[in-house]
Amino acid sequence: MRGPRPPAGYAAFFRLVPLAGDDLPVILERWWSAGHGVVTPGVRLEQPSRERGSWALRGRLSRGALRRTIRVRVDMWAHLGLWTVLVMTPERRVRASARYFRWGNRVLDRFVAALIREGGTASAAAGQTARGGAVTREPR
Repeated sequence: MRGPRPPAGYAAFFRLVPLAGDDLPVILERWWSAGHGVVTPGVRLEQPSRERGSWALRGRLSRGALRRTIRVRVDMWAHLGLWTVLVMTPERRVRASARYFRWGNRVLDRFVAALIREGGTASAAAGQTARGGAVTREPR
């Protein structure tokens, strides 16, 4: 099953993460129940909801008092059994700078780490993640 596609022209973040798609409802419920709506200071995601075969979380990313808050949508759906596709898309145009991508990748890394802690798989324990479409093996 394919999830929703981000609108053209937006600076979205993509991940292929080692979480079994069938386990997503349980993992997201554990994550939400544990009070993980706050990913990092200034980054808050709302309760997950099921939409057209995928999971959606809306949120706000605040990068400081002088910067405008960015509303985002995080979509997740099963991919090939043991994997989940995760896409974070801003709901407005943003300046796609190196700083923006460092910050967005850091936010997603922390969110994925929290999900893996709540219900990771054998693949997660082995340290496999995918960033930007290519699967990499991280050092242990």
